[in-house]
Amino acid sequence: MKNVLEFNLKRNQLKLNSSLEVNMLREEIQEFYDAETLAERIDAMVDVRYVYEGTQLKHNYHMLPMSKDITTVVGEFHRISSTIVSQELGDDAQYLDKIMTKAWDIVCEINAMKVSELDENGKVVKQKNLPDATEHIDQLLASMLTDAGE
Repeated sequence: MKNVLEFNLKRNQLKLNSSLEVNMLREEIQEFYDAETLAERIDAMVDVRYVYEGTQLKHNYHMLPMSKDITTVVGEFHRISSTIVSQELGDDAQYLDKIMTKAWDIVCEINAMKVSELDENGKVVKQKNLPDATEHIDQLLASMLTDAGE
């Protein structure tokens, strides 16, 4: 949560734009369903968590309750996405928590490299020269799942 707080303080001073938050969550959830690889799905799962935690922080900072609809949708997304990814991992599903923790670290590290520039909607602009989180997560999976079988 500390990484998410630092990101939001630096880039938007915890300004709350509820429609932007919902749109970002919708976009990240859609990325999960559009993903073609396990690494893309895990990246999207982490991104949903990252955006959701930022949304929680902003609501808390402004002393506003967060919509139960958002909490319900994200909770259901977590249950569904974890089930799908666990099934895809098969026997390696036992490593899901460890994979998600390491993927979280990757995404947080890359997000910390983002500049403070915002687009017309208030979303942080992603520079083209940033490392690709999905590629790093793919490498993580290759190393963890290979090492796990030894």
